[in-house]
Amino acid sequence: MRPEIKNLKNRIKLIKYSLTRLEEKLKKLESGFLKGCVFGTKDLFKKQFTVDKYKDDHGLWLEEWRETRYSSLRISGRLDAKHGNFVFKYDTETKTLAFNLPDGAAVTVPVAFKYGQENVDAALVFQRERRKPVA
Repeated sequence: MRPEIKNLKNRIKLIKYSLTRLEEKLKKLESGFLKGCVFGTKDLFKKQFTVDKYKDDHGLWLEEWRETRYSSLRISGRLDAKHGNFVFKYDTETKTLAFNLPDGAAVTVPVAFKYGQENVDAALVFQRERRKPVA
């Protein structure tokens, strides 16, 4: 009988802990403040408050921040994915990047690299032959 009582007490403690943790998480979500979530670079985000040239001209900081934020996209490769990634598929012949949005809509974007297109094509051919991830 004692092991069952001990087991039940332990389960009650775990449920109380889980409830407390979820209540705290709900409070954070309801407050609308996501600490640590910065799109762009953290360094540049902090500079708007610390660097003198941005203190006087917030528009300058905003312009540089947007340029940094939207200047690149990194897509990691996977060894076990057919095209090197489960979500994104780059077609070397048509030079298009295709992916599906969470709502199911298919998006195809033409992507041509000014510099290094040959390297991208060679890496994708190597990935198909050797089954290596491409990033």
